[in-house]
Amino acid sequence: MSGTTSLYSASFAAQMLTTGSGNIDEDNLSLEEVYNIIGAKAAIPNVATTGIYDLNNLWGLDNSYSENNLASGHFRTLQEALGQDANSNTYFCSYNGSYVARSFQSGTTTIYKNGSSAGTITSARGTLSLASLVVGDRISSDKPFVFYHSTNPGCQGAYGGYMGYMFATRIDRQTITFFIYNLDPDNDITYVILYTATSDANVTSMTSVSSGTISGGSYVTFGGTATQGNYYILTSGLTCCVRGNMPSTDVVMMYPMTYEILYGWFSGNGHTFSVNNAVCARTNSGGGNAIFGRNVENQSEEICSISSGNSVTYTSDGVSTVTGGSYFLGSATAVYNEDFPESGAATLFAAESQADGNGTEMTSFTSATAHGRICISGGGAAWLAFVKTGWSGSAQQYPSYGDVIMRFNSSGTYQESLPFSGNNTTVPFLSSAYFGNGSGTGTSANAGDFFVCNVAVQGYQDTDASDKDETNMIMTNVTDNVLPVSTAYTIYAYTSQYEGIASSTDACGEIGTSYPIELYSPSTSMADGIVLFRDTAYLTPMGGGNLYYKTGSGRTFSRLKISGEGRVSDTAAC
Repeated sequence: MSGTTSLYSASFAAQMLTTGSGNIDEDNLSLEEVYNIIGAKAAIPNVATTGIYDLNNLWGLDNSYSENNLASGHFRTLQEALGQDANSNTYFCSYNGSYVARSFQSGTTTIYKNGSSAGTITSARGTLSLASLVVGDRISSDKPFVFYHSTNPGCQGAYGGYMGYMFATRIDRQTITFFIYNLDPDNDITYVILYTATSDANVTSMTSVSSGTISGGSYVTFGGTATQGNYYILTSGLTCCVRGNMPSTDVVMMYPMTYEILYGWFSGNGHTFSVNNAVCARTNSGGGNAIFGRNVENQSEEICSISSGNSVTYTSDGVSTVTGGSYFLGSATAVYNEDFPESGAATLFAAESQADGNGTEMTSFTSATAHGRICISGGGAAWLAFVKTGWSGSAQQYPSYGDVIMRFNSSGTYQESLPFSGNNTTVPFLSSAYFGNGSGTGTSANAGDFFVCNVAVQGYQDTDASDKDETNMIMTNVTDNVLPVSTAYTIYAYTSQYEGIASSTDACGEIGTSYPIELYSPSTSMADGIVLFRDTAYLTPMGGGNLYYKTGSGRTFSRLKISGEGRVSDTAAC
């Protein structure tokens, strides 16, 4: 080892990756708990359980290690000013060929290939061509960017922000290759891939199909294999993984197994995986938590029913109630441990979608720590779907409001907006928004279009109208030099509580100028379809309650209707 790993630092990083919180008790740290929450040394069958938790296996999580700024990279979203080697700003090439890097921010974004500058992007949503990349190339930046294959934009490689120790996926079509990247630049780690053909039952014995050592900063592959069944990957160090028939068939940026609530779509169907954590492996007891799905329509079902103790997995190869429909038009779903309120719940799980209705692609469910306010469609998309935690909040009235997501073109010009919808009334709450015609055709985003939400979301897209590759969108919360400049507007309310009026015909005559509200919009003109916010960061929409307000000055006034998400409609001169 090249240094001493700090338990405090590893604990801090593990919590940042899984809960978004850095509030840990420095006087009551548990190495076992770190292993539990990060998914290390899980209770996988046929892997020797020694009961020893090696702090050095958490080296990649050590925030006290400053070389290459690894200390700053423990996020599941794109970051700013963390250094070009931060895992959260890194992609790994998984298919030889030409790629594109596209920036988020104005100013200079430097793109690095294997640690050396590959060029710069000097404008917001600008691009840099990266020719002749090969598998294993590490593409990174000190600022947010997206990375995708030039002709198959659904091929994004492996994303370092989806880092972990335990992964799972299912093969039931295509010839698939696995790519496992060691995120520790200096230290070798071990890995094992285990296989079972059995689904929808507890499995206590699996076949090792690949194992060995991954050198520091390097990678290994397994496949291609067309053998149908369920595959579990366990590593001794921090890794990120991608699988697929590259570049455009069943490519999945794999998300690590976790105890956190996961959000996504099962589309036409999908798969769910479960395994007990490290303490269950050591004690051969505990775990056995059922894994459920609940969709935005408040439908639910038990998906996995795993036994307690060590050396057991349970894979569900389909769902019956919480399917999401073709092209992600239907219900988004939250997948959760039955003990999800409890930190460090003993059963880990993962989920993936399949069968959106065209093409041959899959996506990963993600936790809230991978959600962000902003994302870019690098190569354009036929449809885009967004899921967030929490109720939709429709028809809210000031000071309450609903949530809204906006689309801008690559130049930052406002295009359109959508509210979030969902009727689930039971935890975990979730809601969704959808851009598309519901048929998987047409163009709902052009290359470089970007999306801004007032809250954190996970985005999915069917990249490129001809390619038909649904894929995870990599999110960010960085807003500096990204958000369009706001335009200020003054509107007038009907009451001192800033309420509107229900009647469009009465709005002009009954509303005076006694109750002004200063609002802001990314649109430079007042018109149907724009969104009004109470702040310039676009965090707090004006909750208009679908009522009418008035705007203007002197003798020139107009009425406007404002939704609970601040969306303007029915503008007309008084």
